[in-house]
Amino acid sequence: MDSKDFSYQKQIRTLQNIALIFLLIFSFILFFHKIKSINQDLGRHLKIGEIITLEKQIPKTNLFSYTNPDFPFINHHWLPEVLFYVLVKNFGFNSLVVFKTIMNLLAFLLLFIPCWKKFSKTVVLVVGFLTLLILVQRTEIRPEIFSYLFTSIYLFFLFFKRNYRFFWILILIQILWVNSHIYFFIGPALLFFYFLAGLLEKKAVGQRIFYFILAGLACLINPNFLKGALYPFFVLKNYGYQIIENQSPFFMSHYTGQLYLPFFWLSFFILLLTIILNFQKHRLFPIFTAIFFITLTFKSIRSAPFFGLAFLPIGALNLEAMQKKFLQKSSSELKTNASLLILIILIAIISFSSYQMAKVKQFGFGMETGANKAVDFLLEKNISGPIFNNFDIGGYLIYRLYPQYKVFVDNRPEAYPASFFQNIYIPAQQDNQQWENLDQKYNFNIIFFSHTDITQWAQIFLKRISQDKNWEQIYFDKTAIIFKRKVV
Repeated sequence: MDSKDFSYQKQIRTLQNIALIFLLIFSFILFFHKIKSINQDLGRHLKIGEIITLEKQIPKTNLFSYTNPDFPFINHHWLPEVLFYVLVKNFGFNSLVVFKTIMNLLAFLLLFIPCWKKFSKTVVLVVGFLTLLILVQRTEIRPEIFSYLFTSIYLFFLFFKRNYRFFWILILIQILWVNSHIYFFIGPALLFFYFLAGLLEKKAVGQRIFYFILAGLACLINPNFLKGALYPFFVLKNYGYQIIENQSPFFMSHYTGQLYLPFFWLSFFILLLTIILNFQKHRLFPIFTAIFFITLTFKSIRSAPFFGLAFLPIGALNLEAMQKKFLQKSSSELKTNASLLILIILIAIISFSSYQMAKVKQFGFGMETGANKAVDFLLEKNISGPIFNNFDIGGYLIYRLYPQYKVFVDNRPEAYPASFFQNIYIPAQQDNQQWENLDQKYNFNIIFFSHTDITQWAQIFLKRISQDKNWEQIYFDKTAIIFKRKVV
């Protein structure tokens, strides 16, 4: 190597290290931010965690709603709920910011570091940055952060640590996973694809099917045994209310503010193209894994982060092969100049993205107040129920008001009969006669609504109730509106 080539290689290594530092800073900014989910799921998770901790049992029915208190509810995320509650009780809400940052960083780094050691560093920087951009939309404190980490652990062992002596760790992870989040089925699915690839390639078939069977049996170790193990296959059959996170990326393309969506599509096409062009040299397990996570994401956009995590090792592997295949005959000067240009552009983009993300995500400790002031007002005025509330705000009302008040509904479609949403909740907001029939049944005294609800029926209802002479508006802020029945 002459002095000129040595100088170029030194520049490339320097830029790679600079880009690495910037990428790690970006990943920290992405995950370390103010809590924004208190109005959504977090409040309810904390309340359930409190109940489990104090009563030493997991609720089996929808005990928070006066409309369907006896409806059976299978809780797959009870373990994170207990942990969240214990953390908040002992260390405050900022401990959740630290915890979810650590969990998300571990999920990313567990795959990024071995890729960095094994593949082209420039390729890994590009793929790693795309992965983080796919993770942008779901960085809140939710039970699914356990699924992110457990998915990464599985991928780490199946891609980088293919030593069967250590696979028992996956079985222990599976026991934790089935009690942490409904996406636990990913574990046995990955082991099945690993077995199937081994069967077709004639590699360690016996060992692979052994661990696949063990992982399946591990799923039975949950409070609901077989029902709990099979629940992911049946949960959507009772969904009477469509939530946005369960929509496809095609559906989501009609909504603004979906920052991750262009990067998901870019990564998808990169993966598809590189699999096709490298098919002859490609191992089967990465192909099966890619198809699996692509299918999950096409069915539900909430699966995009899992696709992003899988894209990291598979994308790096494929692009590395592409680079060797198509740039093999290129001059070293062309390769060097291309690497330098890519790295310079990447550093500039990551720097700009870090600055923007710090503002968008509200970098640092803290928590949005959400409907806190509205609930404080309700408690201060000591207004009695029953409450009619909308889907979006139910989880927070559970957190702040249970057991003093029960809710009409909360944001768990699986905790209510599908007919409740289709025949009662939605029609009562769309049609005044349906509302009056419902009001006669429950004799509502309070309407507590998150007016940011963009559903057509919610907007119709708010417009109508604000003009109803039987109701008066007593509170309004940027999150919630409260009406009280007028005393005649």
